[in-house]
Amino acid sequence: MKNFSETQKKSIKILFGILMILIFLPATGCRKKNSQIKLPTKPVRTGKIIQKDVPIYIDTFGYFTANLDVDIKSEVTETLLKTHIQSGQFVTNGQLLFTLDISELKANLDQAKASLAEDQAQLKLKTDNLARNKQLFKTQVISAEAYEQSKTLHEEASAKVELDKAAIEYAQVQVDYCYIRAPMDSRAGSTGFDPGNLIQEDSATPLVNLKQIDPLTLNFTIPEKYLFDVKNAMAKARLKTKIFIEGDTNIYTGIVNFLDNKVDDQTGTVALQANVPNKDKILWPGQFVHVRLITKEKKNAILAPYEAVQLGRHGSYLFVVKPDKTVEMRMVKTTLREGDYIIIEEGVKPGEIVVTVGQLGLYTGVSVVETDKQKSVATVK
Repeated sequence: MKNFSETQKKSIKILFGILMILIFLPATGCRKKNSQIKLPTKPVRTGKIIQKDVPIYIDTFGYFTANLDVDIKSEVTETLLKTHIQSGQFVTNGQLLFTLDISELKANLDQAKASLAEDQAQLKLKTDNLARNKQLFKTQVISAEAYEQSKTLHEEASAKVELDKAAIEYAQVQVDYCYIRAPMDSRAGSTGFDPGNLIQEDSATPLVNLKQIDPLTLNFTIPEKYLFDVKNAMAKARLKTKIFIEGDTNIYTGIVNFLDNKVDDQTGTVALQANVPNKDKILWPGQFVHVRLITKEKKNAILAPYEAVQLGRHGSYLFVVKPDKTVEMRMVKTTLREGDYIIIEEGVKPGEIVVTVGQLGLYTGVSVVETDKQKSVATVK
């Protein structure tokens, strides 16, 4: 190995030192220059944290059934003369639906009335005889046996009159059965027979099915874990439901009137029912709907615009706009959604401004500027 003199070693050290100064001097200058670069302002849209009372609810699904679902059948065997309704028609309580042939039954009714008239005449005769024999018995003109016989004949005649009245009532009922009427306000299904068909008494095929449309029964279930809360809430007040239908912007309401007495061991759910008014007849039996069961109200809840909350690796967060127009990222704890807002348990305060649009690329310290909504939409186009 070649040995260097002390002078050469000193020269090498000096050269190395100069080289290091030349290398690090530009880098230091760059760092200083970079530290002075101002971050660009980001355009965003914002919303405000609000505070108000909000309902606490359970979201589930359900379907409607008719409170009254009736198969209309004939109670006599007669020929169908006329159908007074069309399939799918709304009908009112007492409205005439079908007319059956009453010819034979009307003849039976007339015969019963004639029998009554005849037996009433016989009763009058027996009544007069009894009154006369009573006086004769008092004066001992006739025997006790003859008097008792006249009493018996009178009672027989009286019984026949009562029997005739019952026969008339029965015949009249049979005639009335030929005029089949709606038992409630409802909507008719498909009519099952055409005029001219012989309608059998209590046929397996109904003449028509009627379903009550107003009100309807809402059937739905909730998970078993909510049973305790629901029972407590029902003990304090009548629970309400909000009902949402796909494609319909209206919100419908109902009152819970039934909680099942068991938990379904197959599904782990509990069945409930609610009574739902349907005066406009928009809702329909069998219709599948989204149900929101309101169990209580949360006082002074803090809510953030729903679109302000983002989901990251460590949970939900949002960007708060500070007075100096820079943003601060905050982790938040959310619970239920309420319309266009979501309930925040911790992380923000009422009145704070948060970013609702433009979160992409934001981080703590970035300056932002509020953009006009119309202008932003035009720019996107």
